[in-house]
Formats: sequence, C-alpha cells, structure tokens
Amino acid sequence: GEKLEQALAELTVNSPVIPVVHNVHAQTESDPAKIKALLTEQIYSAVKWVSCVEAMTEVGVECTLECGPGKVLSGLNKRIQKSLTCLNVDSPSTLDAALAAVSQ
Repeated sequence: GEKLEQALAELTVNSPVIPVVHNVHAQTESDPAKIKALLTEQIYSAVKWVSCVEAMTEVGVECTLECGPGKVLSGLNKRIQKSLTCLNVDSPSTLDAALAAVSQ
C-alpha cells in the first residue's frame, strides 16, 4: 500500500467522466485526492463485490465487461444480479464481439 501511495502521489488523477464504484466502500467518488486514497486502501481492504454490483445495477447498469482471461467475475455478477448481461474480453475477436453487442 505504501509503495502504491508513493507512486500515486506522482500522478495526476482527474475526476472520472463516468462514475466508478470503488470496491472499498461500494460507492462512487469524484474527488481525485479521495480516489488516490481509495486506490491505496483497496490493497489491504476486503472487496465488497456484491455491494458494488448491487450499486451499479441500482443506477441502471445493464451490462458488464470482464477484461482478461477467465470468467470468474462474470459468473459472480450473474449470481448477484441475474438480469445483467456479462461480456468477456480476452482477445481481439472477443473485443470486437463485445463492442458489437454494446453498440446495439
């Protein structure tokens, strides 16, 4: 956490254009200083994934993208909120398919 905090101190973080739910407290944050603190805190805090998915669906999120190999988060998301569309991106072809799906 300390190393990440030092690295973040050297970076400029802007307020997000799209709300981001932070896994430390399952809420959004727009203050750049608080975002840096939350990024550091997530290193040693429990992930509140169920609460994060619930928070996202409460504001209208209907589709999630899981980037990288595997489908663990997509599986969890579907168990938490069956109505979610969960897309996986792990290659150029799956990226193309996900982009096509969300552009409809």
